[in-house]
Amino acid sequence: MRQSEVNAPRQDDAPSAPGQARPPAARLVMASTIDGLLEKVSFSVPAGEITAVYGPAGAGKTALADVLRLAKRVNAGGCDLFGENTLRLNANRRAHLKRRIGFIAQSPTLFDHLSAIQNVLAPLRLIRRLSEEDERDAADVAQYLGLKMRDDRPVAFMSGSERRRLAVARAVAQRPDLLIADEPCAGLAPDAAGRVLKLLLQSRKSGTAVLILTQDEDLAASLPGDLWRMADGIMSPPGHVAAS
Repeated sequence: MRQSEVNAPRQDDAPSAPGQARPPAARLVMASTIDGLLEKVSFSVPAGEITAVYGPAGAGKTALADVLRLAKRVNAGGCDLFGENTLRLNANRRAHLKRRIGFIAQSPTLFDHLSAIQNVLAPLRLIRRLSEEDERDAADVAQYLGLKMRDDRPVAFMSGSERRRLAVARAVAQRPDLLIADEPCAGLAPDAAGRVLKLLLQSRKSGTAVLILTQDEDLAASLPGDLWRMADGIMSPPGHVAAS
């Protein structure tokens, strides 16, 4: 697989026919959490689109991510993922949906004793049987982000920037149906940040719903798709930017 084909569209995720609306990958309806970090939030993340949420620290963005990746439950309102009510999921269905979600944390957790390529492939082994194509794709994504995947050194010796880029490569290599990125460009040099954003934008072409959470209003406004503002656990949609 060539780098120009990184994250190329998959046959099983072909876009809907013209005029046929895709259901949202995630939807909240008047959703609140018991800790008050989300307050009656109504919000959706369309499949195959970029959705940006911006707001200051403490606005509730991470709580929103935690609800959508099934790490936190709502205690009021509704939360649907891929058309399923998350309040009614049994353990098996919850585990199945989690495997369809990629997450780039603000402070990524990696397997420090493993190499970069082992870190990227580790979650894939939980999702599907690895193929040579999986390994090539993972290496291509990481190389595009400036990482040396054939380096056998443990990632404990990587810089903060390298670790963040590795977390992005790991999430994108999963080819998830919903990709949640919490401050994906924080701490990155402009060139590296630009490559991360380009990779996230490419992900939507395969049908992935991409949610970007950021404190950077200029960054959010530069992205195509829906723009939402969040403050004190309350969300309001400030507008929409035409797809590029």
